[in-house]
Amino acid sequence: MAGKYLLEINQQFDNSAPDSVVTPFLEWGVPELESDRLRRDPASIRVVFFTGGADVSPSLYGERPGSHTRDVDGARDEQERQLFRMARAANIPMIGICRGAQFLCVMAGGRVCQHLEGHVLERDQSHGIRALDVHGEILALECSSKHHQMQLPPAEAEVLAWAEPRLAGGRYLNGDDRPLSPDIEYEAIYYPQIQALGVQWHPEWMARTHPCVAYTRRIAADRLRL
Repeated sequence: MAGKYLLEINQQFDNSAPDSVVTPFLEWGVPELESDRLRRDPASIRVVFFTGGADVSPSLYGERPGSHTRDVDGARDEQERQLFRMARAANIPMIGICRGAQFLCVMAGGRVCQHLEGHVLERDQSHGIRALDVHGEILALECSSKHHQMQLPPAEAEVLAWAEPRLAGGRYLNGDDRPLSPDIEYEAIYYPQIQALGVQWHPEWMARTHPCVAYTRRIAADRLRL
């Protein structure tokens, strides 16, 4: 039987107030902030959430930091890598939001585009995406966005959503500030090899009834079997 706790790793804050990524998913269980629960009682956890924040260290995916990569937190990277390994060992599904999506991409064997333009919006702004729904339909949705980096998933990952139209003006940079040529601007990826979903948008910034939030819950429940 699935656990009841929604474990949020490294909760973020907005103007000193908690900005919890589990808020749109409360119908699934009880919020939990104490990461030690993953060590003590992994069976009690239903989902582990990795949150937004500082850029993931490029050393985790074999690159040097580009000129736009900043505020890397090596201690956080190592802590989250250890917690990720515990969640995998316990076969617990994971969801990554923004930086958390990029972190899970790297843990699945992918890389990160270290800089792209056009995706740093205000909390009340949105942009268009196309999203693959659970029965194969392609939906046109609006989602929140505040990221300057992007998941570059490995081949075995499933692309679920992408920006439409593109926002970056064709400028995508790696760790040497050299151009990349991604096929699309990735917004949501399912990583079956690690039982994880990564979304670049922030569901917690939108109303619980927002179509993008409803889609996030629906696709997560389907792919992660929640």
